[in-house]
Amino acid sequence: LSTGCLWLTNINPRLPGKRSGYNKKEYKAIKSVLRRAKPSSPVSRTVQLDLSVVSGGEGVAVEAGVIGVITYKTGETDTDARVIDEGKEPSTPLRARRENVSGEVIGLWVVNESGYAVEIEILKEAPPGYGFGKEVRKYLKSIRFKPATIKNVPVRQQIKQKIVFDIH
Repeated sequence: LSTGCLWLTNINPRLPGKRSGYNKKEYKAIKSVLRRAKPSSPVSRTVQLDLSVVSGGEGVAVEAGVIGVITYKTGETDTDARVIDEGKEPSTPLRARRENVSGEVIGLWVVNESGYAVEIEILKEAPPGYGFGKEVRKYLKSIRFKPATIKNVPVRQQIKQKIVFDIH
């Protein structure tokens, strides 16, 4: 029994036959899997084909499945995401400045492959009601990151971080 794995990314349905490297039967099977997959992003579609030789038979048994978007945690990548705009910091909310109140926010967000913060969540905001969470959200949307990488390929990475607003 022999097993191998073939990864196909961003298959162009307009290139059947020899130009794409697949015969018509392979092309139709791949296209069928992609059509059923309904990925969350219409731009990127990834299919995993498991090519296993069945013992006693001739040829290859093919099973296909769509791989979801993978988001890595800090330390699971070769390089972690980092802020490119080093000089920028979140603004202290006006009410907090007027009342001389310090605060902190614990945020959770994903840095996507393009270096933008997405799926931003505010896990904790202390003290509440001063707008610290709103300022962190605004800050994260305004800066760029160098995305995390695995084998020099940009990947999504989840970041959890405490941001402190110190008035003193």
